[in-house]
Amino acid sequence: MAVLSAGIATSRANITNVSLSSGDLNVMSCYLYPLQYVSAGNYLLDISGNQLTTGSGLLSGGITTDTPADPSLSLVHTINNDTLAIWSDYHVQVTMSQPFAFSNVLVSTSGWSVSAIGGPSPSGPNYVGTIDFLSGGPASYINPGGVLNFSFAINFAGSVAFSELLTPSTVTVPEPSAIALLACGLMGLFVIQRRLAA
Repeated sequence: MAVLSAGIATSRANITNVSLSSGDLNVMSCYLYPLQYVSAGNYLLDISGNQLTTGSGLLSGGITTDTPADPSLSLVHTINNDTLAIWSDYHVQVTMSQPFAFSNVLVSTSGWSVSAIGGPSPSGPNYVGTIDFLSGGPASYINPGGVLNFSFAINFAGSVAFSELLTPSTVTVPEPSAIALLACGLMGLFVIQRRLAA
């Protein structure tokens, strides 16, 4: 019985290292907290990112395991909107050098939801999957200085190279001066219409 238990305990790989860094610090910076052991073969990594422009932020690196078995890594993201734009939705593209699967996809920012999960599917020599997060409308848009919190787990087999491409979608809000100009124009049309009617 002891041999069987030991076999079960070691049937899932341990993650020994995760590396992840920004491809362009002018677009996004990130900070990785220490890798956390959750249970046999299950790990959690907190990622804090600052999105500095509305372009796509690329984080790339790798995961090292002690065996080619199948661990699970939960990636918990805190993304700060350090752009000058308002976010209405957010898109995550994960690329890995071998097949993988998503699980436990969640968003904890109020008013936001998981809109769609695509793939993962083969793309050249890699596998690519996407997750789209959507706000519930203007009341839950993420303004500059706001934060988006989401997480998902990736399930794979053995050591692997991977990357995340993180892209916000923005909305345009009219400048106050544009609104005032529009109001003056409408008022002028109203006055002209009244004079023509009289």
